[in-house]
Amino acid sequence: MESERLTIEREELYCQVWAEPIFRLAPKYGISNVALKKICKKLNVPTPPRGYWAKIQNHIRVARTPLPKIKYDQPKVHELNMNRSPVTKAKPEKPGPTLLPEALEVIERIESWPAIKVLKNLRNAHPLVKKTLEELSEAKPDNYAMLRPSGLLSLRIGTWAFEGIRKNWNDGKSKVVEDGLKEFLINLVTIADLKRQRRLEDAERERRRQEDLKTMQELERRRQEELRRLQDLENQAVRWTKAAQLRAYVAEVEKKACSSDLPAEEQELVTSWLRWAREHADRIDPLIGDAWKGPSIPKES
Repeated sequence: MESERLTIEREELYCQVWAEPIFRLAPKYGISNVALKKICKKLNVPTPPRGYWAKIQNHIRVARTPLPKIKYDQPKVHELNMNRSPVTKAKPEKPGPTLLPEALEVIERIESWPAIKVLKNLRNAHPLVKKTLEELSEAKPDNYAMLRPSGLLSLRIGTWAFEGIRKNWNDGKSKVVEDGLKEFLINLVTIADLKRQRRLEDAERERRRQEDLKTMQELERRRQEELRRLQDLENQAVRWTKAAQLRAYVAEVEKKACSSDLPAEEQELVTSWLRWAREHADRIDPLIGDAWKGPSIPKES
């Protein structure tokens, strides 16, 4: 490990704090949000007010606070001590998750809080806290001697999703969990918001799937309707052709009967048959009556 000094210039820092939230910018310098805000205050660099990032997320134009002119006794740069391993090339940083405006506003409020301090001797503790303390004080190893009270506190956000976001905080030799409560709350809000976005995305995908399904069903309905109309059209054409053939045949029979010297009784039977045959041809003819106005004629939508 070798020590490295990083020079932060005032104008560059101004551009950075107005380009992304401080809670995302600070880790890039390897410092806390509070430390970065102190540097901004030292260099007289204005930071976005509460609600700024929520408005930006909602595509609302918000004017930046101009960078004040520097005074004669004011520093222009800040030297930051950084402990880094020598590397040939820095890895590109992954962009932070895109959060909804409501979550950004909550995170900005958390950022504005003073450092969270936890007293060793709690007074007027919440009943759940008291109960937890009693249970932990009386805890004993289980039958397999695997669960032993250690006196160390751990916080964990119970999810394996969203790689790159810290989810575990444990007491250590130099730091305790209480030191990371603000980070814990910010990450908790971040993960909750990302889960919410995932649910919204799943719901949107399901909505589009249902729409696609309805579209496919409508297309299938129209296809079946078109098939039925084609079948009906062809059926009517067959009936019309058959009716025309029957009339032609009946006309030939009538001509033959008229040219023949039939007895009166047989002539009456032929006349009756001709009337019945013409009626039958009319019954199957789709152009007789309203049959031709049926579903085979496309209707205007």
